[in-house]
Amino acid sequence: MTIVNVDQVIVDLAGNPVMETENSDLTLKGVCVTSILKLDGEITPAEKMERGRLSMKIWEGGELEFAAEEISLLKKLVGEYISHPLVYMRAVDMLDPKAKD
Repeated sequence: MTIVNVDQVIVDLAGNPVMETENSDLTLKGVCVTSILKLDGEITPAEKMERGRLSMKIWEGGELEFAAEEISLLKKLVGEYISHPLVYMRAVDMLDPKAKD
């Protein structure tokens, strides 16, 4: 199990918060939930349930405990949805600080 603070703010190259909207910073929580709920193509009902439950867990915020399988799924989904390389890298570093990808 891995503990991750999903309220961490994604920062740019200068260490300044990346803005999600004019008045709010982009957080790991926002990146993950948006990536989880984005559907490209068909997924099974079981996958829909898994993603729905994971998004609800993350939406609670704070420090959360994730199984290795959940971290792998989040990294995969964030990689598929997020096109900005720096945002993707920051998110993966927050989810899995030991990752090399």
